[in-house]
Amino acid sequence: MVTMVILISACALPDDPHWAIGSWSTGTWSGVCLRPDGIVIERNPDGEIIDVGRWTPVGDDAVVWTLVRTPLQETIITRVDGGFETCHNYGTGYVGPPKPVTRGHRQTEYESYVFEF
Repeated sequence: MVTMVILISACALPDDPHWAIGSWSTGTWSGVCLRPDGIVIERNPDGEIIDVGRWTPVGDDAVVWTLVRTPLQETIITRVDGGFETCHNYGTGYVGPPKPVTRGHRQTEYESYVFEF
Protein backbone atom coordinates (compact mmCIF):
# COMPACT_ATOMS: atom_id res chain seq x y z
CA MET A 1 0.00 0.00 0.00
CA VAL A 2 1.32 3.43 -0.96
CA THR A 3 0.30 6.55 0.94
CA MET A 4 0.48 9.91 -0.74
CA VAL A 5 -0.03 13.09 1.29
CA ILE A 6 -0.82 16.40 -0.36
CA LEU A 7 -0.61 19.47 1.84
CA ILE A 8 -2.47 22.55 0.66
CA SER A 9 -1.55 25.65 2.59
CA ALA A 10 -3.89 28.44 3.57
CA CYS A 11 -3.60 31.69 1.69
CA ALA A 12 -5.32 35.05 1.36
CA LEU A 13 -6.45 36.60 -1.88
CA PRO A 14 -3.74 38.92 -3.26
CA ASP A 15 -4.52 42.60 -3.89
CA ASP A 16 -4.50 42.07 -7.66
CA PRO A 17 -5.84 38.52 -8.13
CA HIS A 18 -5.70 36.60 -11.40
CA TRP A 19 -9.00 36.76 -13.33
CA ALA A 20 -9.57 32.99 -13.05
CA ILE A 21 -9.39 32.75 -9.25
CA GLY A 22 -12.68 31.59 -7.77
CA SER A 23 -15.25 28.83 -8.17
CA TRP A 24 -16.28 27.55 -11.60
CA SER A 25 -19.22 25.37 -12.65
CA THR A 26 -17.21 23.10 -14.92
CA GLY A 27 -19.57 20.12 -15.09
CA THR A 28 -23.08 18.90 -14.40
CA TRP A 29 -21.85 16.89 -11.42
CA SER A 30 -18.96 18.99 -10.10
CA GLY A 31 -17.18 22.31 -9.99
CA VAL A 32 -13.69 23.53 -9.27
CA CYS A 33 -12.14 26.26 -7.17
CA LEU A 34 -8.96 27.86 -8.51
CA ARG A 35 -6.96 29.14 -5.56
CA PRO A 36 -4.39 31.97 -5.63
CA ASP A 37 -1.61 29.52 -4.63
CA GLY A 38 -1.97 27.53 -7.89
CA ILE A 39 -4.06 24.71 -6.40
CA VAL A 40 -7.35 23.58 -7.94
CA ILE A 41 -9.93 21.71 -5.84
CA GLU A 42 -12.80 19.78 -7.44
CA ARG A 43 -15.99 19.29 -5.40
CA ASN A 44 -19.18 17.32 -5.98
CA PRO A 45 -22.66 18.91 -5.60
CA ASP A 46 -22.63 18.06 -1.87
CA GLY A 47 -19.47 20.16 -1.40
CA GLU A 48 -17.19 17.17 -0.75
CA ILE A 49 -13.67 17.30 -2.17
CA ILE A 50 -13.29 14.68 -4.89
CA ASP A 51 -9.98 15.71 -6.51
CA VAL A 52 -7.12 18.20 -6.34
CA GLY A 53 -4.49 19.41 -8.77
CA ARG A 54 -2.49 22.38 -10.08
CA TRP A 55 -3.51 25.21 -12.39
CA THR A 56 -1.41 27.65 -14.37
CA PRO A 57 -2.08 30.63 -16.65
CA VAL A 58 -1.59 30.22 -20.39
CA GLY A 59 -1.14 33.71 -21.77
CA ASP A 60 -3.51 36.45 -20.59
CA ASP A 61 -6.81 34.82 -21.50
CA ALA A 62 -6.57 31.14 -20.55
CA VAL A 63 -5.74 28.83 -17.67
CA VAL A 64 -5.16 25.09 -17.70
CA TRP A 65 -5.23 22.50 -14.92
CA THR A 66 -4.57 18.83 -14.31
CA LEU A 67 -6.07 16.78 -11.49
CA VAL A 68 -4.55 13.88 -9.54
CA ARG A 69 -7.16 11.30 -10.63
CA THR A 70 -6.81 12.17 -14.34
CA PRO A 71 -3.16 13.20 -14.81
CA LEU A 72 -3.25 12.92 -18.62
CA GLN A 73 -6.38 15.07 -19.01
CA GLU A 74 -6.18 18.88 -19.05
CA THR A 75 -9.06 21.28 -18.59
CA ILE A 76 -8.82 24.74 -20.12
CA ILE A 77 -10.84 27.88 -19.35
CA THR A 78 -10.56 30.78 -21.78
CA ARG A 79 -11.96 34.31 -21.87
CA VAL A 80 -13.86 34.74 -25.13
CA ASP A 81 -15.90 37.79 -26.20
CA GLY A 82 -16.71 38.90 -22.65
CA GLY A 83 -17.61 35.37 -21.51
CA PHE A 84 -15.83 32.17 -20.56
CA GLU A 85 -15.52 28.77 -22.21
CA THR A 86 -14.08 25.48 -21.07
CA CYS A 87 -12.85 22.45 -22.99
CA HIS A 88 -11.02 19.24 -22.17
CA ASN A 89 -7.87 17.80 -23.68
CA TYR A 90 -8.30 14.10 -22.98
CA GLY A 91 -4.64 13.23 -23.57
CA THR A 92 -5.44 11.03 -26.55
CA GLY A 93 -5.34 13.67 -29.26
CA TYR A 94 -9.04 14.47 -28.83
CA VAL A 95 -9.99 17.91 -27.52
CA GLY A 96 -13.64 18.31 -26.57
CA PRO A 97 -15.68 21.16 -28.01
CA PRO A 98 -15.74 24.46 -26.08
CA LYS A 99 -18.73 24.95 -23.76
CA PRO A 100 -19.84 28.10 -21.93
CA VAL A 101 -18.89 28.15 -18.26
CA THR A 102 -19.73 30.52 -15.39
CA ARG A 103 -17.83 31.59 -12.31
CA GLY A 104 -19.47 31.51 -8.91
CA HIS A 105 -18.21 33.30 -5.84
CA ARG A 106 -14.68 34.58 -5.36
CA GLN A 107 -13.80 34.15 -1.71
CA THR A 108 -11.16 36.29 0.00
CA GLU A 109 -9.53 33.64 2.19
CA TYR A 110 -8.84 29.99 1.49
CA GLU A 111 -8.79 27.05 3.88
CA SER A 112 -5.92 24.70 4.50
CA TYR A 113 -6.26 20.98 3.70
CA VAL A 114 -4.25 17.78 4.08
CA PHE A 115 -5.17 14.99 1.64
CA GLU A 116 -4.22 11.35 2.08
CA PHE A 117 -4.60 8.68 -0.60
